[in-house]
Amino acid sequence: MKAIIAVLVLILANSSLAFAQSKDASYDCVGEISGGLKYNETLKQWEGVSFHPSDKFVLRMKFLRYDQFLGKPVSDYYVTITRFGRNDAEGCVRNDVNKTVYVNPTGVFQCGLGHWEYVFNVHTKRFLAFYLSGYVDGDKTGDTPSVEGGTCTKRD
Repeated sequence: MKAIIAVLVLILANSSLAFAQSKDASYDCVGEISGGLKYNETLKQWEGVSFHPSDKFVLRMKFLRYDQFLGKPVSDYYVTITRFGRNDAEGCVRNDVNKTVYVNPTGVFQCGLGHWEYVFNVHTKRFLAFYLSGYVDGDKTGDTPSVEGGTCTKRD
């Protein structure tokens, strides 16, 4: 009897968690802290620097279906990012082959957009954005790898 109750509790917990993630959602996201690497022409070397956060965008999540990933329940979404001041939404994808994004039960997902990689948590409403160009390409100014942290506010 205890085993049956435990199984029912697990089923209800997983179904309510999945239900909580089964809706389309939109968020206004703003970068708050940022840092990275910058090439110093005078010293002829790379150095760590703080940047003024600049990321502002709308994150849209369109629910597609429930799925399994590595034996765990996930929700599949089509995710777009619309940068502040622009009207064109760009698909933020898991990889070039699969355009859907897995959102795990803790609300975390990762997707890429060009040279940018993002990690979001829809429960804490926080994100990390990584710009992954520069540095490995050689010693030149203007292409500076960085990481930016920010928060998102859910739209109604």
